[in-house]
Amino acid sequence: MTFQAIDTDMIISQANASAAKAGIQLNWVRGYKGVLQAYFGDKVQTDGGAVSPMLFLRNVNDGGHALMIGVGLFRFVCANGLVVGDNFYSQRVIHRSGPTLDQFLSNLDKNLDAAFEVAASMDIENMVNSLIAREVTEKQGIEVLASLPIPQRATDAAIFQWVRPIRDEDKPRNLWSLYNVANEANRLRSSSINSFGRELSLLDDIEALLDFNSQAA
Repeated sequence: MTFQAIDTDMIISQANASAAKAGIQLNWVRGYKGVLQAYFGDKVQTDGGAVSPMLFLRNVNDGGHALMIGVGLFRFVCANGLVVGDNFYSQRVIHRSGPTLDQFLSNLDKNLDAAFEVAASMDIENMVNSLIAREVTEKQGIEVLASLPIPQRATDAAIFQWVRPIRDEDKPRNLWSLYNVANEANRLRSSSINSFGRELSLLDDIEALLDFNSQAA
């Protein structure tokens, strides 16, 4: 397998086309460390801070960085503008010829179509505030994180951050904080390509485990 460049303009064009199908217009800006960000919809002020729907894309054809793309809700958690994503579609792929890259390119239109279809139907404020309203104790959070079907190193990172939050936004003991901690750790610690719906499935898993553990107590 050899290095294979990926055309950024092709990805942008496909993203614009997929968004348009869902009645969404993307507004592209260059973000932190060369990441391209495409905002759509309004920034929503929730009890858990500001949240905005966004697409992000990092594609540096230098052989040293993997391509990363995601569509989802992003929390504004730092004064310098850095954001942490809560995505319903995200992928990471190395610039290397072979079946993995071929699969990414062949499925890109379908994944983006599905992501923007979900984005167009979401009520962000109600969704976030409903997660904030569900209280979770530290012990419950640890039990849920330890049982999630994610890599062990992601589990360890999530439990550490749940017990010792590094951000004020993650300090409240509720389902929104627990989901964000689990989602961030899973994305940062996993090296595999991720398919549409993984993060939403993760939220379903967390809620199911909370319900199961509550009934068993």
